[in-house]
Amino acid sequence: MSKPPEFSLERSILAFERCKKSIAGGESSYVRIGYGHLPTVIARGKGPRMWDVDGNEYIDFNLAYGPLFMGHVPERVTAAVIKQISEYGSDFGFPHELDYLAGELVQELVPCIDQLRFANSGTEAIASVIRLARAYTGKQKIVIFEGHYHGWSEPVFRMTHPPLSAIGREWFPRSVPMTPGMTTGSLDETIVLSWNRPEMVELALRRHSDEIACVLTEPIMGNTGVIEPEPGYLEHLRDLTNELGILLIFDEVITGFRVAAGGAQELYGVEPDLCTLAKALGAGFPIAAFGGSNRVMELEATNEVFHGGTYAGNPMALAAAVAVLEVIKSTRDEIYPRLERLTQRMSTGLKEILDRHGFACVAQSAPGMFQLFLTREPGTRITNYREAALYSDADLFKSWQHALQRNGVYFHPSQFECFFISTSHSDADIDEALERAETATREVRSNRRGPQA
Repeated sequence: MSKPPEFSLERSILAFERCKKSIAGGESSYVRIGYGHLPTVIARGKGPRMWDVDGNEYIDFNLAYGPLFMGHVPERVTAAVIKQISEYGSDFGFPHELDYLAGELVQELVPCIDQLRFANSGTEAIASVIRLARAYTGKQKIVIFEGHYHGWSEPVFRMTHPPLSAIGREWFPRSVPMTPGMTTGSLDETIVLSWNRPEMVELALRRHSDEIACVLTEPIMGNTGVIEPEPGYLEHLRDLTNELGILLIFDEVITGFRVAAGGAQELYGVEPDLCTLAKALGAGFPIAAFGGSNRVMELEATNEVFHGGTYAGNPMALAAAVAVLEVIKSTRDEIYPRLERLTQRMSTGLKEILDRHGFACVAQSAPGMFQLFLTREPGTRITNYREAALYSDADLFKSWQHALQRNGVYFHPSQFECFFISTSHSDADIDEALERAETATREVRSNRRGPQA
């Protein structure tokens, strides 16, 4: 496969400049154009591919940062939403049948969930479970981890990828606010630790157990590339929090329904007290959920802890969720082994190409998601954010991404984002993407001196 002809972003540049005249910064989220992107404005998508306003076609491995679990415009989901809004309505302000249809499917698939609430975003779901944990335990502090992202609500919005000089030593690092305008008091209520370090979290929890309401973690680190938990790490968190009367919360916004039908908690066999879900749940439609054990969710059931929203559980989003969850329930034995196989094919294939051209890298993956860390140290294994920041070559990764995008393969230019695989990707898509990656990597190699960046 040769490079797509006449690659140009001329119309994208003009469209983005027009966006900036009405939209602050030209976008309504923070990573769509910045973070080293080529200026790209998308026109449409179908299956595993998308096209920008200049007509450039891309095999898409970003999938809107993960929600497009079934690819662009999945027929069954699209048909369900169209039927809902054209025949029944988009919102009512009342309970409706889709509430229990979607709720029962989530309840059946996700191990820790006895009861749940639907929400509009991962940020909202995370804010809700933190409030629940504080109300249930009567304690205020929360524990989070470097390199994890849990939305932008006040308690958790710590700098996800700070300079190592800003956060100090690995043992008990400094908590760095992500943005101006945050309340200073929230810093005192959040303990930030390095992930995958069981001895560190045990020391912190035992020292502050009478103050800590919850430990909040991604079960698979998906906001600093892909970093799996070390063997026994999640089990250690579960045992320790049980012992000390602290709630364990899994942020499965990325991993829920992606790495397994029941998320990472099914994959590793560790059940938290509460979890959050989003992204794949709606296959591109805005929806999230949070839930857990009856004993904790009783506070929601009796309205002792407030959660609400005009659009929470709206019929349009729930129609999408029901369609997604019905497919997952009926085909789970087929789609997850296939997702894992395609993930391994793509990640291994890219690593072989990079190795062949003299670029040191490490491929790390979970079913349906992976990352290639271009490293300054051959053979390095990445186990937490500090290692990723220390060893990754962000500039080389960005150059590589730009070359692949010009050759018709899209993934995010940040070394700390993920590649995602959808159920719409085929072996032929992987073959084509790898062929294009070979061409692009050769171009990067020819523009550099020596075997490393």
